[in-house]
Amino acid sequence: MEYVAQQVKVPAEAWADYDWQSKAIQRHRGEIRAAYGFRANTEEDQDRLAAWLATELCPVELSRDRLAAAVVARCRNDHIEPLAPGQVRRLVGKAIKDFEKRFSRSTLDRLSHTTRSRLEDLIAGDGTEHGADGEGAVAGGRAVALHRVEDGPWRPGPGEPACGGEQAGAGAAAGPARGPVRGRVGEAGGRLAGPCVEGRRTWSG
Repeated sequence: MEYVAQQVKVPAEAWADYDWQSKAIQRHRGEIRAAYGFRANTEEDQDRLAAWLATELCPVELSRDRLAAAVVARCRNDHIEPLAPGQVRRLVGKAIKDFEKRFSRSTLDRLSHTTRSRLEDLIAGDGTEHGADGEGAVAGGRAVALHRVEDGPWRPGPGEPACGGEQAGAGAAAGPARGPVRGRVGEAGGRLAGPCVEGRRTWSG
């Protein structure tokens, strides 16, 4: 602060007496912008920045802080007075919301009608039935979810390999799965695979 004060030949103590709510600050900001070739930002600039974020950066960047930094850098490159920090946060939030809506809509448009119906049935619970043992969920006559998830390491049962053994399909003679995952695999595919990941069985298929 003292260095800048020396450059403009103003006492450093004058900074504390500056009225940040007066009309003088508006005039001073205009003079500073004119001296450096900048202009005040407008609502159109903010809309354009939000659209730029949503289409160009949000698909590849998840950090809100880096998105905010990109907004400030873009303003400087375009010689636009940077937004206040609160405005930048709101702008980033709007861009992320717009991107997520567009992404969800485009993803939904790519799904077939059959796939949409099955997903809607899963969410709404339509056509869901429970087996005789009370475990598992069957939608449209097909098992679509694991029955039970438990904590704790998987341990092989009698006659089962410790790791990397043969794959056991649904209804195989090896018996039901033991350990963290117990479930029925239906016609939709999928099997209990032999390879282990840190002492646990993994599902594949």
